[in-house]
Amino acid sequence: MTKLVIITGTSRGLGRALKREFERVGWRVAELNRPAFDLSAIDVEKLDITFTSLRSEHLDRAVFINNAATQLIAAAASFAATEISREITVNVTSPIIAIASFLRHFPEGEIANVTSGAATKGIPHWSLYCAAKAALEGYIRAIEAEGRRVFNLNPGVIDTDMQAAIRRAEFPGVQDFIALKQDGKLRSSDSVAKNLVWMIDRAE
Repeated sequence: MTKLVIITGTSRGLGRALKREFERVGWRVAELNRPAFDLSAIDVEKLDITFTSLRSEHLDRAVFINNAATQLIAAAASFAATEISREITVNVTSPIIAIASFLRHFPEGEIANVTSGAATKGIPHWSLYCAAKAALEGYIRAIEAEGRRVFNLNPGVIDTDMQAAIRRAEFPGVQDFIALKQDGKLRSSDSVAKNLVWMIDRAE
């Protein structure tokens, strides 16, 4: 059985762990990373060429994983228009463009979205990140309603570079994130990846 997974943001953190784990269990992995795949200025033509090339071989399964994301932490009123536009482009618009292109090229394709508790919980100074995660969850649910197989993956709090940046930021509640690290309550990228890949791999 030939199984293809396309993952955004595999250069570090959970994305890199997902790549390794999928390869370990026998999937072919295609990576969508900068500079060739830049979510801040997505090249639709290059994306279509990439998907056309990947589609040229026989596949039993094809899964697109939306993993890459960025996060600005600041009071909602402090964001400049350019910052808002970039964050929504990277975290919402570009992933939706990529997913739509994937679904056109892979009619039986499946979608997995790495989400966050921020999608349903308002966190002060995380307004753009909360908005982006909520938007993607709504989009994924709509795709599922169209009859597609989807996986909405909430990995919990992972020990990644993003978490390190969160602990360095100034916002109400930052001490809770610092305590998670100090108390050893952060999950490793490798352990989370094993669980998520198992969930997708067994869904034949």
